[in-house]
Amino acid sequence: MAFPPVFTNNWDTTFPPDTQLANLLGQDLRNFRTDVMERMSLLSGTFANRPTPEVINASWGGAGYGLLYFSTDNNKIYQWNGAAWVDITSSIGGSSVSVVQVDLTAQGANIGLTTLVVPVANGFYRASAYTVTSRAATTSSTMPNVVISWTDADSSVAEATGIVNITSSNFLGNIGPPTNNPFNIYAKAGVAIKYQTTGYLTSGATSMQYALHLRLEGPF
Repeated sequence: MAFPPVFTNNWDTTFPPDTQLANLLGQDLRNFRTDVMERMSLLSGTFANRPTPEVINASWGGAGYGLLYFSTDNNKIYQWNGAAWVDITSSIGGSSVSVVQVDLTAQGANIGLTTLVVPVANGFYRASAYTVTSRAATTSSTMPNVVISWTDADSSVAEATGIVNITSSNFLGNIGPPTNNPFNIYAKAGVAIKYQTTGYLTSGATSMQYALHLRLEGPF
C-alpha cells in the first residue's frame, strides 16, 4: 500500500446488504480489513498528509465529537468536525514540546545555514543553545557564535540573532557565553527556521574542536 494511503472504499454502513449471498463473505472481510488498515494508517502523519474523511452514511461532527488526527510535524492534535480539521491541542493538555534538538560533537569549522523546522502555522518558538570547547588548539582559537534565522510572521522580514557569543579563550571545557539565550521568536508559516555558527578560528598544529547542543521548542 502506498503512503500516504487514500481511501479506496467509502465507509458505507449499509453494505453489504442483508440479501447478499453467503459465498461473498470472504471478499467482504478482505474489503473490511482494507478499510480499517487505510483509516488506522491515517490517524497520524504530517499536517499536509491529513485525510479528508468521507461523510457517506456517517456522522463525523458535532461539539466534542469527531475523528482525531495526530500531526507529527507540528505536534498538534486535530478533530474532524464534519467539514474541517479543528486544532484541539490546547483543550487536551496544552501546546507542543520540543520540535527538534541538535547535538553535534567534534566540530572543527563553521556550520552553514541548516534548517531546524518549517512552521506550518505562525507561532512562538523558543531557541536555546550551548557550546563548549572539546579540544583546545595548540596556539589559539575562537569558538564561534550560534545564530538563529527566521522570518517574522507580522512583517515578513527575514531576521537573525546570535544566542551564543564567540569566545577567544582557548582551553578544554571553555563554554560559549550565552546572549539572548533562550530566545523567543514569532515565526512565519512556510519559511524555515535555521541555525548556523560563525567566527570559528584556530591556530597551531592541533586545531580547536567544539560541541554544539541546540534545542528549538514550540509552537506555543
